[in-house]
Amino acid sequence: MHMTSAVTATGTPLARTAEEAAAIIGGSCKASWLKRMAREGKIGALKIGGAWNFTDAHIAQVMRLCEVPASHPAQHAPAPLPVTAGRQAAKRAAAAPVPATPAGRVTQLRARPIRQRGAA
Repeated sequence: MHMTSAVTATGTPLARTAEEAAAIIGGSCKASWLKRMAREGKIGALKIGGAWNFTDAHIAQVMRLCEVPASHPAQHAPAPLPVTAGRQAAKRAAAAPVPATPAGRVTQLRARPIRQRGAA
């Protein structure tokens, strides 16, 4: 798809709001998704006065990132990714140390001791 770049009278690129950019991209693209991706640094954007704005070059970048290349008819669609418990669970799993065990050994798990509540 060829996009012509919109420019202002001074020759600077026209900055569009997230809502306008989402409407240009179309499909199920939402302004909130564009803002989140820009905040996380996954797509380019301008932050003007606390609001996220997108030039035609930024919109084209998003469209390229979301592009699905044509596959050969003999190829099958890739298997869907497994569903995870969420970002927090993924962070905890990544941060948890993995105990080193010699090959072939199984580490026996132990229950925590029962914690006494209050003085008896």
